[in-house]
Order: sequence, then structure tokens, then C-alpha cells
Amino acid sequence: METLYYVISELSGWIQPTAAEIKLGQKSGGSAATAYGNVVSNTTNGVQVFTFPATGLVVGTYYKLSIVWSDGISDSNVVNSDFNTLPIAISVNLEQEGDYALVYSQFNSLGLGLLMAGIKNITIEKGTTYNTIFTWSTKDNLGVKTPVDISTWSARAQMREEYESTTPVVSLTSSPAAGITLGGAAGTIELKIAAADTSLISIESGVWDLELQDSMGNVVRLLEGKVTFKPEVTR
Repeated sequence: METLYYVISELSGWIQPTAAEIKLGQKSGGSAATAYGNVVSNTTNGVQVFTFPATGLVVGTYYKLSIVWSDGISDSNVVNSDFNTLPIAISVNLEQEGDYALVYSQFNSLGLGLLMAGIKNITIEKGTTYNTIFTWSTKDNLGVKTPVDISTWSARAQMREEYESTTPVVSLTSSPAAGITLGGAAGTIELKIAAADTSLISIESGVWDLELQDSMGNVVRLLEGKVTFKPEVTR
């Protein structure tokens, strides 16, 4: 029987497996692959569909897919392809839950695609401590939410009077730690600006955005919008 076998392994430290390893569901060296399977091969040219989806993949991870064809006697050359499980689109609607904002992203395991930032307008009261938490989550067709693991990511956010302004009035980063704290597997992004810093802001309004960078250097803009700075009376 002519069969197509596949294995999926994380890209980090990847070494091409042999045909024999792929047929056994193994990555290079003989240990179990992250995901594996096989289907009866088409006997004519055309699209080959794997009827069983790969399971066990982690959101926000780069993978390598290795495929080999075999008729039980001889094997084809091993064919490899890269893909990732990065979220590819952000919902324009944010669901507010108290002091938290849940950012939902559509999920596609075939690639990064085009990422459109969610719109989030914020207000900061001068002379007070600004503290808010966003949770980056995927949401499937059934509405089940799963936090994106950002353990290996970094984040940065800036606020400027105009898009063209040379100097930001607020600049936050997670690495080095300066106003942003990431929650790893929980998918949380906490922004904090001290009261002493908000009291020094001289403008009344501006624009802002929040960007995240993964371990491979890919940058996504998670949120963007307008920022209003309310003046302080008690000072």
C-alpha cells in the first residue's frame, strides 16, 4: 500500500529525520515527534489531504513538517516545510471585564499572515498611577478561549502627541523591565506608569500602540489607539 507519513517537530534544534524515523513517528535521534501520522497516498496527481488533524501543537511556536512516501519496499526523499502557530489576526472588538481587556485573536497554524492591531483607546489621569492588564488569547469557533504563551516574547509600548512626533511622552518595555510585565503562559501583558511620571506629562492627548516581538524577531502590533491625558486638580 502506498502511504504518506509525516512528523512535526519544533524548529529549534531541528535535524532532518530519516525516512525510517518518519515512518515510526520519530524525529531525528529516535525520540517521539511532537505530532505524526499517515494517510493512504493518492494514486494520481492532485492535492493530498491528511484527514486527521495534528494535535499537541502549542500556540506561538515554530515547527518543521517532514513527509516521506513509501510503497512498503522503497521510500521517497524526505520533504520538509516550515510553519508556525502564531496568531494571525486580532479582533477589532475588545471585551471588557473590569480592569482587564481580553484581546482575542484568530488562529491559523499555517503561518503568520497579516496581523491587524486591535483598536483600544485609553485614558490616563495625570498624577495617578496607571495600571492595566491585557490578556492575549485565541478563541475557537465554539468560543473557547486559550491564552497565548508569551514566555519567550518581549513587549514595548509608546505614547506620542502625534504619529510624526520625534520624542515619545511615554516609553515602556518588558526587557529591560520598564513598565511592562509579561505573564508567560497566562498571556497577560501588564502596563504600569508611576504617578510621578504621569504628573510630568504636559500634553492632553496623543496616540499609542503596543507591540510584541517573538524569539525569532517577528514583531506584531497587538493594540493601537488614542490616549487622553486628564489634568490633575489635587497636586
